[in-house]
Amino acid sequence: VTNTTRIDALYTHERWATNNTFLSPTIGLGFTSAYLPSIQGNLHKVAVNTVPLITERAFGFSDELSWKLNDNLTLKSITSARSDYSSTPQDSLSEVRYSGGSSLYIDVQYAQEFNIINNYGPFSGVVGIYYFNDRTKQRGVSLQYGGNIKTPNPAGGTETFQITKLPIVSKAVFFEETWHAPPTLSFTFGARYTEDQKTLDTNNSTFTLPAGFIADGQSFLTGGRPFTTLAAPAVNPFIAVLHKTENAVTPRFAINWQVTPDAMVYVSASKGFKSGGFSPTARSLQGAAFDPESMKAYELGAKTDWFDHTLRVNVAFFRYDWKGQQFNALIAPQVSAVANSGGSILKGFEGSVLWRPARGLTLTANATLLDTEYTDFPKYSFPGAFGTLLAGDPNYNVATSTYNAKGKKLVNAPGTSVSLSAQKDWELGNGGDIYLRGEYIYSGRIYFDPTNLPLASRAPINQTNGSFGYIPPNSRWDFSVWGKNLTDQIYINGINGGSTITAPVSAPRTYGIRINYAY
Repeated sequence: VTNTTRIDALYTHERWATNNTFLSPTIGLGFTSAYLPSIQGNLHKVAVNTVPLITERAFGFSDELSWKLNDNLTLKSITSARSDYSSTPQDSLSEVRYSGGSSLYIDVQYAQEFNIINNYGPFSGVVGIYYFNDRTKQRGVSLQYGGNIKTPNPAGGTETFQITKLPIVSKAVFFEETWHAPPTLSFTFGARYTEDQKTLDTNNSTFTLPAGFIADGQSFLTGGRPFTTLAAPAVNPFIAVLHKTENAVTPRFAINWQVTPDAMVYVSASKGFKSGGFSPTARSLQGAAFDPESMKAYELGAKTDWFDHTLRVNVAFFRYDWKGQQFNALIAPQVSAVANSGGSILKGFEGSVLWRPARGLTLTANATLLDTEYTDFPKYSFPGAFGTLLAGDPNYNVATSTYNAKGKKLVNAPGTSVSLSAQKDWELGNGGDIYLRGEYIYSGRIYFDPTNLPLASRAPINQTNGSFGYIPPNSRWDFSVWGKNLTDQIYINGINGGSTITAPVSAPRTYGIRINYAY
């Protein structure tokens, strides 16, 4: 019997950098001009009046017990539990507008898995059961004041309060068995049955703040303030308790052929399943729930070693057929949700090379080529700020404010990705070691929205990283200095939709010192 227990804990209390940039005009938001010239067009500059503060506490526990019942059977138990807490008070003050608020996130989860590993002659495999219980609670208050806060009688505004619970219970049974057919073939077949139960228990309300109101810590429940009128289909207040249960059987089949002791060819086919659920920010029944996602995956590849194992070359061709692919979207004003596409396809090639041409020198290269498209997506609800940019596009349905994204590229799927690295290790005369490492990363254009608008995309990027380290003789210590994004290329990492479009910005050139100790 062997048993491994792991415990981890985290505590942070810090101000974190917020570096979003505006991609679309900010007309109507109370700013003195239609743009923010201090950050728009220059991603190195950030116009933030107050850096947000966040407090995080997390605790995790896991225990893995392995009991060899006999020469053929091993029983394994995997138990884990985790709790996460984060609190983020936020505020910002400018000459023309005041906003503030706070958010609280609490997540407690537990998982238990039992499986039996078997090994009978040419047969080997596993059969098991799995249980997962998650309890998430989110609470937030957001204040928006109009007018000029410097005057004694600012214009009115709104206050939004939300408390949402998202309990989840997931159960599964699974098996996978491999027949090692002599002398060089193996056949694998497996399947998993999954059942997920999810609930949305939410109260999402927005109140009107009268002119002259000054933030004084009043509770959102006091003062008799009326509910704010929201644009349809948003409901105010939105109070709901919704349930859904979904299940699926997902099989897997694979064949491996050991052509030579150093070359193996394989083919596999499998089906994946991701249950639907609820959007915690929902403001109406429309868009509150989203459907499950399923995927059929096919792969053909080879893994090879050459020249006395100094060169390793792996290649794979793959195809993924999605049905109901899930992604974040803005259904309507103040209604942010997860949406489903009708169907999509991703085809590609992936190759990796590891070469050790000389003692202490390691070279690696990885490349991925993707061809993607939405095959069925007739009514995508795009962010409101895209309406003007899509004018005249034949796929834009003005009457329904939706977009037919059929034939467009999938979001977050660059056509070409390449990474190269080189590391040289030197053994010192005193028994210590030093190493020098360099990395190069290329990623092609990425679209962050199914409309494939250039505004909502990231141009191709080239990034270099480097590090230099020293390991003392007979030591558990490892010292290194490192630099990331050495060419200081700044780019956007996504978009946040709405009446305006903002984008999170990548980190600039950064340096650091790393000290590791192995125990």
